[in-house]
Amino acid sequence: MSGGSTRMHNNLGMYYADLKRIDQALDRYQKAIDWPGAPSLPQPHHNRAQIYLWRGQWELGINEIKLALQKDPRFIYSLRLLAQVWEVLGQGERLRFVQLTFWRPKKWRKKKQFLSALKAIRQSVDTSIKNA
Repeated sequence: MSGGSTRMHNNLGMYYADLKRIDQALDRYQKAIDWPGAPSLPQPHHNRAQIYLWRGQWELGINEIKLALQKDPRFIYSLRLLAQVWEVLGQGERLRFVQLTFWRPKKWRKKKQFLSALKAIRQSVDTSIKNA
């Protein structure tokens, strides 16, 4: 089984979301996640997170962001979405850390510093999920 079908279900979910057919979109994203032999893609989880957050289902949305970042800790779209969630929830210090890390990458010139920042963000995500 190839990852092509995973991407197909994810893309179809995006199409349904654009048409505001939200339940069908969620169903397609779930099929993308559950597809046998599916590659570790963060996109279906990220897209589900967007829907849950749009609905005001914060805990479900944050959990989907966490799952996306477990698939790919450097998936910038989920990192940015997480920063937006933190801003809305008033967790500005975490937001500032994410901004310094990812919107000003020249500040982190050494690979060791960058990897250390990623590790700190992952730990912060885990902590925020447990405290949500």
